[in-house]
Amino acid sequence: MRPEVFQALKARAARIRKRRGRVRLKPVPFPRRAELAYTRALKQYARDIRETYLREVLPVLDRDGDGVANTVPLGELSRALLRVQDTVLAAQPRAERAARDMVATVNKHVTDGLNRAYLAAVGVAPFGPKAGRTDAPTSVDQVLANRLQANVSLITSIAPTAMDQAREVIEDGIRSGLRVEELAKRIAERFDVAESRAVLIARDQTGKMQAQITEARNRELGVSKYTWQTSGDGRVRDSHAELNGREFRYDDPPVTGDHGERNNPGEDYQCRCNAQPVLEDVLASLGI
Repeated sequence: MRPEVFQALKARAARIRKRRGRVRLKPVPFPRRAELAYTRALKQYARDIRETYLREVLPVLDRDGDGVANTVPLGELSRALLRVQDTVLAAQPRAERAARDMVATVNKHVTDGLNRAYLAAVGVAPFGPKAGRTDAPTSVDQVLANRLQANVSLITSIAPTAMDQAREVIEDGIRSGLRVEELAKRIAERFDVAESRAVLIARDQTGKMQAQITEARNRELGVSKYTWQTSGDGRVRDSHAELNGREFRYDDPPVTGDHGERNNPGEDYQCRCNAQPVLEDVLASLGI
């Protein structure tokens, strides 16, 4: 905890004591705008790859002009696929910029939200003017770097996975003598799956980003425990609903998955739950 935050809390000790037992923070809402912007960018990335693939590969397969997928010289198909790969490489930096924008936006959203919540609860906004930027404290820097790397890895896996599946479709189509228009539909379906995966990546990674920034910020203040809080709607999975209102430690999260996986709120796949920080131990350590 930064010295100025410690002093500010001590200066408000009398006010905080009156609220002992009722010091609760308002949850930071899910960063929906960041999720939507990230989703749009990744969907466009997947669509660009699909359109390029269809534009470059289908004419090669219909080289005889009879509308039937034909066996083509390997070199000719390889050149078409290389052109697709060039497009993928050219589009990738845009998707990676979208990931960086999401990371920065969610960091600021969470940090500002926690500042407002702490200010309302204990009269102190603990994260200074540099919070939310790239020169934030080391623990947060590490979270930002790790989440960005994870997102770049996921983004770069979208195209190869879709292209491998499309190749299998092409091979099957040539063997069975499919018409090119039918083959185009099947290839498009493979890339539709890639687009759906891009949407899931955006939603899941935005939630994980919020959860891990929240944990890092709370740990800066010495918070080690939290109360699990669901989003309270019909989309909450049963296993998470059972955790609602229960207290856990960040370093000893509960089981949230069918196979014994342990996660803090927001870390499970597409989880929208919140970690309500337990402040009593922190205040006690300050003599409040």
